[in-house]
Amino acid sequence: MANVPRFYNSRTAAEIDLSGLRNPQCYNWDAPRYAVLFLCGSGGVAVRAPPKLIIFDLDDTLIDTSRVFFDARESFVRFMIRRGFREDRVRRYFDHAEERNLKRFGYISERNLITMRETYEALTEAGGETFSHKDLQTIASIGSECLYVLPKPLPYARRLLSWCSSRFELALLTRGSEALQNAKIENLGMRDCFELIEVVERKTPEAFRKAIDALGHSPEQCISVGDSMRFDVLCAIEVGIPAIHVTYPHSDIQWNHDKATGVKGKAIYRAATLPDVRAVLESLIT
Repeated sequence: MANVPRFYNSRTAAEIDLSGLRNPQCYNWDAPRYAVLFLCGSGGVAVRAPPKLIIFDLDDTLIDTSRVFFDARESFVRFMIRRGFREDRVRRYFDHAEERNLKRFGYISERNLITMRETYEALTEAGGETFSHKDLQTIASIGSECLYVLPKPLPYARRLLSWCSSRFELALLTRGSEALQNAKIENLGMRDCFELIEVVERKTPEAFRKAIDALGHSPEQCISVGDSMRFDVLCAIEVGIPAIHVTYPHSDIQWNHDKATGVKGKAIYRAATLPDVRAVLESLIT
């Protein structure tokens, strides 16, 4: 049964016998909308008892943050095309500048505006043109959307938090500028659901460790819920916290810095939607 996932009873941690299946290696193991996968040879972590603490991510897990950023970027690209620049050059330079500015400034919303201005200035200079004050005003208006337009809650987010808060302790671990993240949390309207809210510059294993220590829980009593394989899942697993990986809400776009490789062999609960997160959690407490 090489390369076939192992499935475990969520309450007893006993392995479920798959020997009766015919050609089990031919099954499409990704077909269920949610499942906990323990790949053969995995050292991973497992939930051996119902969790007591759920650690939620905010951006693109509970609220549709990327939509705001990507809409602003597309507005900028359309503006640059109208100014006579080639779309492929604009997108290529923007992506390179975005990666560079992420390392310089971290997860601040002003980064998008800085990247837009740098892209405009670099391509304008390369074309032998001079900067236009009117152009810079237009770019400032487009980039400000990331500062003042608050993301909308994703479908079922509020219902999920209400359901969870009556059964578990909840923590919110989010990265970015404290003022903006707090504004997003207020707009979501569910602050009272959380026992702990932590806004960090970068989400790391140490950030998870500090959060669970603050609430007096051990890693095996917790579970992380988020859309980023790199930050919400792998950082949690490194500390020993199991994780539910929620499918990124936009299948056509993805942040390059959130992508991760080398996840084979990890124990990860996968949820296609927020209702599926509830289904996974229900399976752990029933």
